[in-house]
Amino acid sequence: MALAKKVFQLLISSCLFIVGSEAQSSYQKDSILQYLHKSGEFQEAENNYSLFELRGPVKSVSYFSGKISLPFESITFYPNGRIKEVEYSDWGGETVSNDRMEFDNQYRLTSITGHLFEVHFAYRNNRRSLSALKIYDQEGTLCNYHFLYNGDDKLTTIELYMEWWYDYETKDRRNETIRYTIKNLTNDEYGNWTKREIQSDRGEIAFVTRAIRYIDPPRPLSIESETSFFCYTINNFGSIDLYEINKLTSSIDSFIPPRSSEKPYYGYKAIEVVGERLYVIIFTGACGAPGNDCDVYYYDASKGSWHYIITCGEECQFIDGWLKAPLFTLTKEGDCTANNEYVETIKWIKL
Repeated sequence: MALAKKVFQLLISSCLFIVGSEAQSSYQKDSILQYLHKSGEFQEAENNYSLFELRGPVKSVSYFSGKISLPFESITFYPNGRIKEVEYSDWGGETVSNDRMEFDNQYRLTSITGHLFEVHFAYRNNRRSLSALKIYDQEGTLCNYHFLYNGDDKLTTIELYMEWWYDYETKDRRNETIRYTIKNLTNDEYGNWTKREIQSDRGEIAFVTRAIRYIDPPRPLSIESETSFFCYTINNFGSIDLYEINKLTSSIDSFIPPRSSEKPYYGYKAIEVVGERLYVIIFTGACGAPGNDCDVYYYDASKGSWHYIITCGEECQFIDGWLKAPLFTLTKEGDCTANNEYVETIKWIKL
């Protein structure tokens, strides 16, 4: 009886130890993910945040002021930190997308060309923060901003030179230079300013506030290898980004199967964890040809290896522990891929 009691106590203590270890491991992983998320490590190093005095993981930022005109009304970013859209506030407003922007070889934004305005950016040597900003609008007005920083790289002063038409008949120009002193009043938990006082050299004081939206935190997966654990985020295109986190160094890497260089990679469509296997469906988008839109792989965490399963149509999906894989057979070849005729068969694969 005493032996049975002792064995029972050992079992209970072992179970408590295991539960405690799992809880501690989960807490450590969550802490690492929160740190990487808050520091913006899930975004590319060549992001455009510092251009707008931001640190990641920012999704969008909007500016408000009742007294002074602001260069931009709002900016939105892709999940990797690259700029997506800029909204210009004057002349009724205009939104310009990424395809009308130019970047240098360091992926820094150098110009934006809209219908109502044109913007040119200059940087502080090899840094990613601004030294100057020029805006031309459709009336020929020039706003030339120069940015001055202190020893801690904090913006302290903005010099604004404005030049515009004064007399439309003689086309005489009128210009003025205003010097603004910057003082941040409030910051959020990421260290980004949310309210700022701007005082001109003429004694005028204005306040600017900005609303910042952040990308959702990464979500951990219930699978890990001996050296790594895994997480994912959902990007603006609705596809999935997978990441591998090193347990010892907390370094982060994109998690993509080794694939043929002949096939493009357009992100993950779906993921599924079964035991020690991570199943993934990858968009390949082969010119609209049925049967060549997705590749399916699984990652074996116990062996640390990727395994190819099948190539199938874009409608493939995970359903209750199965892979539904549409396969296509060419029955009649047309003039182009879109006119070809195919027969579809569904293959079910147990995960």
